[in-house]
Amino acid sequence: MFAEGKFWHDQRTFVVNHLKDMGFGRTNIESQMLAEVQDFLGEIHRRAKSNPCGVVEFSSLFNVSVVNILWAMVAGERFKRTDARFLSLLSNIQSLFRVSNQLRAATPVPLYLMRFLPFLKQYIGLRDELFVPMQQFVMVRARATH
Repeated sequence: MFAEGKFWHDQRTFVVNHLKDMGFGRTNIESQMLAEVQDFLGEIHRRAKSNPCGVVEFSSLFNVSVVNILWAMVAGERFKRTDARFLSLLSNIQSLFRVSNQLRAATPVPLYLMRFLPFLKQYIGLRDELFVPMQQFVMVRARATH
């Protein structure tokens, strides 16, 4: 019983510390999220005005905002909705979700196992032509911010 309580406490401490490092609980991340919401609402308004019926397709709008907020938490920056590299990344993410088995892809598999057992990528549904560009995007952006 004590080991389970200590394990839970250690895990909670780890998560809370890392969330704080990423800005959770600080006004910085809150202001980034509010800026994203304002951008989101502005984009809805722009699209509604440009359509004679005022109809707006929301699916692509949400994707941009969600990825932007997550990226802001991880890297401390956001992308413009018109950034070509960012739009390419979003396209790859959408394709990956369309062609992969999400239940299998949600199962955590250590990277060394995928390197040691290459068939795991195919089993999970990760295709190099989609996955590698996303990895490269993250690596390039990570190098640029550090």
